[in-house]
Amino acid sequence: MNENHTLRVAEYALKLLKDRLDFRRRMRELIGKNMDARQEILKVDEMDQVGGLTAAEQARTIDSINELTESIHQMAKAKGFWDRDERVRNLIHSGKAALGHLMAAGGSAGVIPFLKRDLEQAEATPVRNYGEALALIMSEACEGLEALRNGNGPSDHIPEFSLIEEELADVIIRTLDLAAGLNARIGEAIMAKIEFNAVRPHKHGKEF
Repeated sequence: MNENHTLRVAEYALKLLKDRLDFRRRMRELIGKNMDARQEILKVDEMDQVGGLTAAEQARTIDSINELTESIHQMAKAKGFWDRDERVRNLIHSGKAALGHLMAAGGSAGVIPFLKRDLEQAEATPVRNYGEALALIMSEACEGLEALRNGNGPSDHIPEFSLIEEELADVIIRTLDLAAGLNARIGEAIMAKIEFNAVRPHKHGKEF
């Protein structure tokens, strides 16, 4: 483990400890006289862990999740999943060419600001339809359901694994890819949600 990695782990651990103290303080303020929830917080206090992990282990887990997320995202980009729409690419290319010609020729000062604005808007356009990406995650889950309904045989692509194992892997891969595209702090969010769930009631107060 290099020095930078060790430093990141230490920084994560310190942040997690601070966040945990803040979280418990807020929960105690909200809980009031709810003794069942208070007992759950005491259990977490006694363990000083989340999901069986110490603060340092949580930090390393977050680091690993975030590194895996970035690796998956880079592969998806290399495979073209994050390429810009061809129409937008052409607009940006032609707009930059036109802007260059206008500026070189001392073109109309009134046109250049509008062209620059249009280029900025085009370049700010997301390279991926996020709703579509979420729908694809759900499609992988649906394929997992179909796998279970049809006997959950071996995968055609990775035959040493079952179909449900493959589809669950696809759900995770697409989820982490989207998280990276959105610059989401997915590793930190997972650990924070695990800690939040630790003090929720049975089945989180729902039927299922």
